[in-house]
Amino acid sequence: MSVPEYVDVYGIPFQAFPIKGERRGSAAPPRTQTLVQPLRERAALEQRFPRVVGYISDARFRILADVEGLPRLVITPSEEPTWVKVGAKGDGKGAVHDRHEYYAAHRLQRTIFDIAAKITDDLKFGDEAGRRIMFPQVLDIVRRYVATKLDLVGEAAPEEIALGSYRATIESRLSAAIRPADLEGEQPLLPVLHDMAGIGTTDVSPFLTVKACRPTQKSHLSYAVYDSGWESQVAKALDESSRVRAWAKNFRLGLEIPYQHKGEAHAFVPDFLVDVRSPARKDEVEHLIVEVKGLEREQDRSKDVGAQRWIAAVNHWGRLGHWRYVKIYGPYQLKAAIG
Repeated sequence: MSVPEYVDVYGIPFQAFPIKGERRGSAAPPRTQTLVQPLRERAALEQRFPRVVGYISDARFRILADVEGLPRLVITPSEEPTWVKVGAKGDGKGAVHDRHEYYAAHRLQRTIFDIAAKITDDLKFGDEAGRRIMFPQVLDIVRRYVATKLDLVGEAAPEEIALGSYRATIESRLSAAIRPADLEGEQPLLPVLHDMAGIGTTDVSPFLTVKACRPTQKSHLSYAVYDSGWESQVAKALDESSRVRAWAKNFRLGLEIPYQHKGEAHAFVPDFLVDVRSPARKDEVEHLIVEVKGLEREQDRSKDVGAQRWIAAVNHWGRLGHWRYVKIYGPYQLKAAIG
C-alpha cells in the first residue's frame, strides 16, 4: 500500500528469475518529506512520560473494581447469530435451529462462576489460600458487571456471554479493572517500565515523514504529524488554548498503552500528550493522554479500560506527576475535556 521507491542496481542480473522491468516514466513522483525535530529554543516544552509494559501488585485481602465506570458490552445477533435456518428452498421452508439447547446447557450462573474462576487464576493471588480469599470478591464483581453492563440487542439473551468472544472480552476487561484496595493496606497497582528506556521524552532524534504535518507553537517538536482532519483541528486548538503549557502529537515517541481484548494482549498509541496548567495555581501541571475517536468499536472500549489501568498505576507510582485520560469525539469537545 506504500508508494514504491526505485533504485538502480549495477551488476549481473538474476538469470534464474527473469523479471520484466518497469519503465521509469511510470513511477509515481516522490512525495514531499517533512523534517520533524525537537527545537532547541523550545527545550522548556520537553515532555516526559513512563513507558509502561505491564503491572505488578500484591493484593492479598481485598480488591475493588469500578464496575459502574466500565464500558458496556453489546450482545447482538450481528456478532454471533442466535438462530439459523437450514435446508431452506425457494419457498422459504426449512428447519430453524436456535440457541435454546445451548442456553439450557450453559446456565448463566455457571458461566459467571467459570469467568470468575478464570480471572482469579489469571491474576495469581499468591497461593491457594489467597485465591480462596479472593474468589468470592471476583465473583461478586463479575455478577455486578453482568447484571448492569450488558446491552441485549434483538433476541439476544444474557446466556450469550458463554460464547468465546463475549467471555474473553469480559475476562480481559474485568482483569484490567480490578485493583487492590490500597486504602485498606493493600499494595497499590504499580507500573512495570521498559527495561531499556523506562522514561520516554519528546527529545527524540529528528526524522523525516511523508505523512501530513502542521507546524506547531506550543510543542517541543517542530511539526505535528496527523492522520485525519480532526487531529489537525485538535492540534490547532491545543496551540490556541491558554490552559495548555505544552503538547505533542504522539508519533514515534514510544508512548504505548497495554490492554487486553478477547483474552489477547495488545498495545495502542494514544493521539496526544498534553500538559495543562492548573486553573488555581499556574505552577502546577496536569498531564493528559488525549485520544481522538470517531466510530467506536468494542475493541476501543477495551482500550479505554487499559488506559484507566495505566492512569491508576502511573498515578500510584507518582514519579512523573498526576495523569488523566481524556477521550474526545471531535475537536469541539477539547475545551470541556481539558477543563
